[in-house]
Amino acid sequence: MHSMVVIFLRGGADGLSLVPPVFDDDYYRMRPSLALKVGAPPREQRALDTGHAFGLHGDFSPLAGWLEERSLSVVLAAGSEDQTRSHFEAQDLMELSGQNDGWLARALRARDNATPSSLSAIALGRTLPEALRGCAATAITDLSELMNGTPDDDQLDSILSLYEPLDESRAERELRQGAKSSVAALKSLRRLAADKKAANNFPDTALGRGLATAAQLLNHREELGLGAVTIDQDGWDSHFAQARLVCDRVDDLARSLAALREALGNGWDQTTCVVMTEFGRRVQENVSLGTDHGRASAMLLCGGQLPWAPFVGQWPGLSEGALTGPGDLRVTTDYREPLSWVLSQRFGVDAARVFGAARESAAH
Repeated sequence: MHSMVVIFLRGGADGLSLVPPVFDDDYYRMRPSLALKVGAPPREQRALDTGHAFGLHGDFSPLAGWLEERSLSVVLAAGSEDQTRSHFEAQDLMELSGQNDGWLARALRARDNATPSSLSAIALGRTLPEALRGCAATAITDLSELMNGTPDDDQLDSILSLYEPLDESRAERELRQGAKSSVAALKSLRRLAADKKAANNFPDTALGRGLATAAQLLNHREELGLGAVTIDQDGWDSHFAQARLVCDRVDDLARSLAALREALGNGWDQTTCVVMTEFGRRVQENVSLGTDHGRASAMLLCGGQLPWAPFVGQWPGLSEGALTGPGDLRVTTDYREPLSWVLSQRFGVDAARVFGAARESAAH
């Protein structure tokens, strides 16, 4: 069973810092203080040499080897067609994708071959993201929350016995199957919650602790029927003193993803992680050594056996004539294109049922 992990970078992550265009003179002209350089500058300005035209932020070093292993692909100049600079509006529009329910909820409902489960989607956090609006999903901050007030195994078996006579109609059979699935999931969760093995390699951060819980769940995805996990990384709004802010968050993200891959073992090949944000930042740095709200950013796809090149998508350039609006990187890849590839190739879902029309061209 293939599962998706969606990490949303809330606040508008600067794609030009995540994936610096180290070949572009305009990048250094527009960001005299913030541009990242290959070599050995201070940590806040260090870029990794990937052997390609684009670098990676220096704190992505735990993932550097993933590019050539086809475990990491970067989608350049990705974003939505919406022009808003409001975080909340942009996030809602992206997660709902123009409809009344979330894109991930629609994908889970359309997954015909998925095993019915009360735990098909888990949001790691206090609230469900809009992407999961419209499906049976559970929000938790810790695995033990799922077990609060839950009957023990004997009590669960007694409850399940009440459903045994139901076999006369299709509705009764589906009700009994749903009860069996829920009881089996609760028993599995009880075993998981009792497992006190330390997740030593995960950072002691909200993201690290959340992905440690995700690893526990994903290592039992078949019995849980777990199709998707979502988690946010907050704090990407970098109007002021951007360099250190980005360093800290990239370090957290990279170490958390590396720990997730290690914890999943062979299960990594059955997992696709999508890292996305609502919009990018203005190309030119501001007087507060930060950047203001912009348009295009970057998306990261991680997982086993990705068929893509390390960097995909059309690069629009940073010259004055190539920018859009008041000085923003132009969106050349709609964020739904890489998502459509994941849904169709990994989830077995017709992307048109999720987004209205197939949007896979950027992946190729």
